Amino acid sequence: MPIGQKVFHIEWKSMGMSVKAVGPEGMTMEMTANGDVTGFGPAKGLKGMAVITFQDIVGPGGITTGSGQGFMSFAGGETAVWKFMFAGRMKSPGVQAWVGPVTYMTMSKNLAWMNEMVFVTEGEGKSGSPEARDIVYEWVP
Repeated sequence: MPIGQKVFHIEWKSMGMSVKAVGPEGMTMEMTANGDVTGFGPAKGLKGMAVITFQDIVGPGGITTGSGQGFMSFAGGETAVWKFMFAGRMKSPGVQAWVGPVTYMTMSKNLAWMNEMVFVTEGEGKSGSPEARDIVYEWVP
């Protein structure tokens, strides 16, 4: 999978979570998080905040899958909404890692380039910790 340049670095600061279901497929949790965004490459100079809400299904073997949505707001008042899917697993004891596609939509003329690209996020965080990080790259087919 060819990955292009780094576009965003997101440092998640806080998270709320709730258990939505438990069954043979695993445990379904819903989480909401917010964090700081720093732009690189085509987003160089952008700083702001992000909010996400997602559902995560943790299977019996520790593999997770999920999807969610959120928005970004930047210092200049520009915003973008995003949707994503992901799959993850334990990277090491107590550290969860994930990867997945991301798409953005914005009405901002300065951010219009986001409407025309597909992105890939790669992240990790300590299990049960409100802190995590995502690095978002452009995907180059």
